[in-house]
Amino acid sequence: MEKKSIAIIGAGLSGCAAAIYLNKLGHKVTIYEKEKKLGGVAKDLVFEDNIYFNGPNYLDPDSLLINLLKKESFFNEIIEMKEISYGSYTDIFNDKVVSKKFAHPISLNKLIINKKKIKSQSLLERINLYSPNERKALISWGKKFGYDISKLHKNCSHLMGFGRIFYKNEEKKILDLKKKSNIYDEILAIPNFKKANKICIPINGFNFFFKRLEKYFHKNAIDFKLQSKINIIKDNNKIYFNCSEKRIKADFFILASNPIPLLRGLNFKKLDNPAAKFELVVCDVENCNKKFENFYIQVFSKKSNLFRIYLFNIFDKNKIVIEILKNNREIDVKKEIKFAKKILSQFDFKLTFKSPIHTQKQIRHLLFTLNDYKTFMKFENISKKIKIIGGGWYLLGSKLKMDHIKNEIDNLI
Repeated sequence: MEKKSIAIIGAGLSGCAAAIYLNKLGHKVTIYEKEKKLGGVAKDLVFEDNIYFNGPNYLDPDSLLINLLKKESFFNEIIEMKEISYGSYTDIFNDKVVSKKFAHPISLNKLIINKKKIKSQSLLERINLYSPNERKALISWGKKFGYDISKLHKNCSHLMGFGRIFYKNEEKKILDLKKKSNIYDEILAIPNFKKANKICIPINGFNFFFKRLEKYFHKNAIDFKLQSKINIIKDNNKIYFNCSEKRIKADFFILASNPIPLLRGLNFKKLDNPAAKFELVVCDVENCNKKFENFYIQVFSKKSNLFRIYLFNIFDKNKIVIEILKNNREIDVKKEIKFAKKILSQFDFKLTFKSPIHTQKQIRHLLFTLNDYKTFMKFENISKKIKIIGGGWYLLGSKLKMDHIKNEIDNLI
């Protein structure tokens, strides 16, 4: 195999996985990262030297990054395999339903399926397949993300937490429908209460994990440049990447970061790039001296802007992260914490929130529109020609993004 020079833009999970994979194939790799540290959006939240996960971040045991690192002698020093449990709280369909084993919305209503064929990949068309009550409730609840859901791609349902609905009193009907059509299989759920989900968690947090990766990169001649702002320039119909006004020379580029500058340089249609506003509440908690396992609750409530509650233990301390949707308006954090405690009591958690309680505002670009998806596909069609591998921006979760980059590396490089 001919040795190539590859530049990777972005040092999050996908960028680091790509760098290690290429390095093991014998290629010369340089990572460019605009921040002071590796990690991207996976980096931990730090308040007064106290570390909190930035929501339920974890690594799939079958992901490229884990499969590459598990062969290293230091793997068990930085990663541990654990089970993750999850549940849901639903009141948007009028009845209050609590599940300790299922993270999607649950309805007690009768299942009445709209049998119209889906003509597009619209989220709204996907929602319109549900019964009238669920349809109306999901459309209303979806407005909390602050964007017109009629313009969103159908896969945003998973990013918003309602990939499938479980009609609790209609299991036989659901099973019959799922056998008849893949469409029903995509939108309806039968929970598998027996399945145990394994995850990989950094033992001392993601920040320490990425710090250890820095040592690995040094040892294995993977060059990385932090605080490196990249400019993308189009000249004579060619795309160039500049760092500190110097042109980056490489045989191939991998863009494991924000795609907007690249797509702008290609004169593609401007991305809609929806932004969801969140406020995070984090603190240590007491739980009758019991150590937490990883557990999160997805919340679908018309009474509250709570999105998700995540409980975990790190450094032998029980901690909580509460994610609240801001919906373009100010929220009453104390009221949301009170409601979170009420939900937690339904799961047999009687917690004491320890001071200090920290908050952080975040803007997350986790959604994408139908137009954005078309633009991403347009890029995929020319990526081989321009020798730039995209980050799989339309894919769900870090594992699928890593798999996409690996497949493109195998095909193009």
